Amino acid sequence: MKFNDRIMKFFLVLLFILNLVDALSTFYFVTNNFAREINPIMRELLQLSPLAFLFVKLILINLAIGYLWLARKRKLIHILIIPVIIVYIYAFALHCETAYKVFLN
Repeated sequence: MKFNDRIMKFFLVLLFILNLVDALSTFYFVTNNFAREINPIMRELLQLSPLAFLFVKLILINLAIGYLWLARKRKLIHILIIPVIIVYIYAFALHCETAYKVFLN
């Protein structure tokens, strides 16, 4: 599977948006006791400082996105980008479910 630059840019923008939604949703739902962070490392960071959690989550993923763009010609990047996006789409679905329960139920 090989993507051209346009498709890779789409995937990376999608990853950026999904990560932003994940970070903000997690921050809101966890700090308001509607959910808990599943990732134990990020859970500890969130308990330590919610702003540090946001900063680290957004900076680390954006650095990774930048690296993925620079390495976009490597076949491994093309193979791994799809499962990463699937994981973020799953997280997005969980946030949607939580939002439904909190706001509409």
